[in-house]
Formats: sequence, C-alpha cells, structure tokens
Amino acid sequence: MKTERIYFAGLTFVMLLAVSVGSLSAHGDNVHPSPTPQAANTASPASAVPVETKAESMPMEMPMNMVEDFPNYHPLVVHFPIVLLIFAAVFQALSFFMYRKEFSVATLILLLVGTISVWLASNTFHAHPMNLPEHVNQIYETHELMAKYTWWFALAAVVAKAGSHFFIKRAWWSEAIVLIFLIGASITVLIAGHHGAQLVHMGGVGPQGNFLESH
Repeated sequence: MKTERIYFAGLTFVMLLAVSVGSLSAHGDNVHPSPTPQAANTASPASAVPVETKAESMPMEMPMNMVEDFPNYHPLVVHFPIVLLIFAAVFQALSFFMYRKEFSVATLILLLVGTISVWLASNTFHAHPMNLPEHVNQIYETHELMAKYTWWFALAAVVAKAGSHFFIKRAWWSEAIVLIFLIGASITVLIAGHHGAQLVHMGGVGPQGNFLESH
C-alpha cells in the first residue's frame, strides 16, 4: 500500500511538472518577429516592403525576459486548465476499472488545481483584447463562452468529487456524476483552447501585444 501511494504521488508530480514545462515552452515562438496583421493584409507581393517589428528593432544586447516582456500573463497559465482537467477526467475514468483511493486523491488534486487555474486564466490573468475585427471578435466571444462553461463544469466537478470522496465514500453513482462534469469540462476547455489558438495564429491577437491591453 505504501508503494502504491508513492507511485501515484510521483505520477501526479511528473504530470504537474510536465504541465509547467509545457506552458513555458509552448509560447517560445511568441518572441520571433512576425508582421502585424494589418501589414500582412495590405502588402501586395509586388510591392512588399520588409516591416520592422518590435523584435527586429530591439538592440541586440537587450535580453528578452521570460516574464516581463509579456503584455499580460495569460499565456503563462492558460495551458494548466487544459492539461489538468483532461488528466483529471482520465484518472476519474480509470478509477472505475482500478477502484483505489489513490486514484480518487490524485483526481481530486488535479481537479482542484485545474479549477483554480481556470479562474486565474479567466480573471486575474485574463487577456483583454481591443479593436478586434468583427470576424475575430466572434471567435473571441465563443472562446469566452467556452471558458465560462469550463469554469462552471470544473467547479461542479470539484463539489461533486469532494462530496463523493469524503462523505459518500466513492459510490459508483456519485463518481459517475463527477465523470460527467469532468467530461463536460474537458470538452469545453478544448473548444476554448481551439478558439484561443485561432485568435493567436489566425487572428494575430497576442503576439508582441497586438490587439491587447497591457497590464
């Protein structure tokens, strides 16, 4: 039993560490120079002129800070809810086949940290875009709606899981309710993440602070 607890604790630590490393490395491409969306849309192939970006105009001796150069900290926390909530759903599903208390504890920890990260990404470290084109604004509104659904699904899952683990002693029906909420949270967070990727890579929102308020 002690060996199993050490195994599950180590597995949870490895997953949290992977999320931390992935969140920092996934945005490494944001510092590469890229033309602004306005420049890309107005320049014609025959008369295209190189556009000097912020990265190109920086002195070579000026170091780029890992945190301070971001217009806001949303990119640093937004990957946590995606990975943590999905892993929580996977652990919850596995608990029906390997019905052990350690799986329940690991799920509760992942779910709790994931729910906190949803709130942080949506509130404290929320990115506030401005002057968005209409078609980009529609993507943003869907992204925001799915983020709200993710928050409510995750919060409901936390309450249901805590009740099931501490009071109902992990009855199959209470665990099934938790799994339903977690599946809902996983679906909505993936949709929100997909629309967030569209905002960045297709709408040009975010890289080098484009269309964003800095705070």
